[in-house]
Amino acid sequence: MNFHQWASRMTAGMVVGGLATLCGCGNPPIFDFGKANAEAAAAELDKHRTQFRSEGDSDSLRWLFANQLATGMSLDQVSEILGKPGEQVHGDTYIKAKVSGVRRTDETYRWGPDNKGQVYYLFFRDEKLTAFNPDDYRKMDFD
Repeated sequence: MNFHQWASRMTAGMVVGGLATLCGCGNPPIFDFGKANAEAAAAELDKHRTQFRSEGDSDSLRWLFANQLATGMSLDQVSEILGKPGEQVHGDTYIKAKVSGVRRTDETYRWGPDNKGQVYYLFFRDEKLTAFNPDDYRKMDFD
C-alpha cells in the first residue's frame, strides 16, 4: 500500500469515526486492534506461564521458549517470562560439549523437570541469553 492509499483509508476512517461521534452512537468510532491483540497476547503468555509454574506443563514451557524468549535477553527477563528462576548448573562441561555455539565460560541455567521429566538448559554469556534458537523448541516432541 502506498502513501496515497493509506492516507485515503485513514481519511475515510476519520470521517466515519467523526460521523459516529456526532450522531451520538456512544461506541468508540474505531476499534483498536493493536490493543486487542496485545491483550490477547498477554493473556496467552499468562496462561502458559501459569500452567508451567503450577503444573510443570511441558507444552506450555515449550510454547514459552518458542514464542517468548529471544537471544540477548537477560536472565531476569527469561525468569520473568517463565514464571520462575532458573537454577545455575555448575560442572556443566558435559552439557556445553553437546551444544554448538556455547563457550566453556558461558553460564548454564536449567528449568524443569517439566511434567514429562524433561530438563531444559539455557546458556548466558555476558549476562545475556546466547546460543538460543526458538525454532528448536517448536520442533520438540516428547510424547
